[in-house]
Amino acid sequence: MPGKVSINSYWKPSDTGLSPQAGQLIYFAGGEEAVLERVRDTLMTLGSAIHHIGPVGSGATFKLAVNVLFGIQAAAPNYAEQVKAFDKKMYTGENAFKIEKQDLDVMNKAASDLAASMPQPGLKVGDKAPDFRLPSAGESSISLNETLSRGPVVLVFYRGDWCPYCDLTLRTYQKSFAELKATGMTLLAISPQKPDRSLAISKKNLLEFDVLSDEGCQVAERYGLSFEMPSTHVGVLATVGLSQGNKKGDLVNQIPLPATYVIDSNGSITWAHIDPDYRSRAEVKDILAALHDTCEF
Repeated sequence: MPGKVSINSYWKPSDTGLSPQAGQLIYFAGGEEAVLERVRDTLMTLGSAIHHIGPVGSGATFKLAVNVLFGIQAAAPNYAEQVKAFDKKMYTGENAFKIEKQDLDVMNKAASDLAASMPQPGLKVGDKAPDFRLPSAGESSISLNETLSRGPVVLVFYRGDWCPYCDLTLRTYQKSFAELKATGMTLLAISPQKPDRSLAISKKNLLEFDVLSDEGCQVAERYGLSFEMPSTHVGVLATVGLSQGNKKGDLVNQIPLPATYVIDSNGSITWAHIDPDYRSRAEVKDILAALHDTCEF
């Protein structure tokens, strides 16, 4: 009895998005590999890749999952648009922060000095992600390598619960957490604050992912993200109600650059978003696309 194979195709659009014709034809095949090999050359005259998924019919199931994933990307919350609305409310709304020009100058100078001092910050794609074990918002501790044994990790460094942009970022990721989790990833968020502060932001935003405490930015330092915020900048933040404070023993001035890494199960960084501009954060749709590539859909 001849073997069977089922073929399902998927058109992956080009990242440039210049035209619907730009892209790649990818096949998802189910059935006997020996049969698939006999038709491989014919399929590859049009396609760019063939993935053997499993038994007959599994290719169709996998294609459906890919279609769902890309539909999710299109519907994912847009962080940049939320920032625009937030900034408008924060600086021009009825309850806007009252920032004097000289204070704004201090903040802008701190930002420009940081960008100049860290022109290419952080670990890069292809680098090995350093392992760590950090306390979570609960009573447990979490190891990166142990987590990677279960699949890829999305690693998010944020400044602290005092930063409204960090708060907005975590809430944005929570809104899409079900979709992110469906890829098989684990999301870990890290700040230099003590566990009780991590617990507070986790409870406030009803976060379903772990929030870890990196006191002293020791892990952030290993990832090339740690820096000292000028005391003048810290003082300005306090005047507008964004005091980092150290009531809980936090180190006030040492914080990480906001960064997001996608790390594959082998511990290699496959995607990174790092920007000295603290308002700039990774979009959910870009994280999903990176996970898509990391998991070789």
